[in-house]
Amino acid sequence: MRRFRDRASAGSGRVRSPGFGALVAGVGLFLTGAAVLVDAGVMRLKQEGWQRAARRASAVASPRAPGRGASSHSTPCAAAPRRGDSIARIRLDRLGIDAMVVEGTDTLTLRLGPGHMQGSALPGEADNCIIAGHRDGAFRRLAGVKEGDRVRLEDAAGISDYRVVDVAVVAKEDARLLAPSRDPWLTLVTCYPIHYIGPAPRRLVVRATLVAGDRQPALPGARTGS
Repeated sequence: MRRFRDRASAGSGRVRSPGFGALVAGVGLFLTGAAVLVDAGVMRLKQEGWQRAARRASAVASPRAPGRGASSHSTPCAAAPRRGDSIARIRLDRLGIDAMVVEGTDTLTLRLGPGHMQGSALPGEADNCIIAGHRDGAFRRLAGVKEGDRVRLEDAAGISDYRVVDVAVVAKEDARLLAPSRDPWLTLVTCYPIHYIGPAPRRLVVRATLVAGDRQPALPGARTGS
């Protein structure tokens, strides 16, 4: 009986050994990290494949020169894009950002690339055009944006050039900067901090105005006076 108790005690000691526990924890963390990397790799491959196909399809269209009217999308015959459609190409040359924009901002759609929020303005329209992207995808360099940077959106209707006038970090629940506007604005959104591990608690919001002379409309969502 004593031998049995001694063996049980010895076995229990081995199981509770700090070294063994650290090993188990380390293996668990390794497997978790590997799974995250595999998922990120699969998402990146899927996104790159869709981006290449969207670029080939967009090459068929020949956009007009810059300077189109803000209401070019407002004709009665213009059909609203469907979720999953490629709607535009976005470029921030200084940051090396060059990607096709997909219609929709749900989880599956954003795996393809930056997504245009359904119901917001299309590029060049007199309203707030909202585009969101993953911080580990096409918008991973967005944290380097500065006021004065140029953003170009190219679609079948033409080319819209915007100038960045505001960069803000806000709580993820803050939707004021996504407010509608009577003027043509572009709002880019991604999670922040860029290199945060796990669900990011904040959002990086970049707002740009359509380049049209020196007129500076009020920022959408900004407080004006009392």
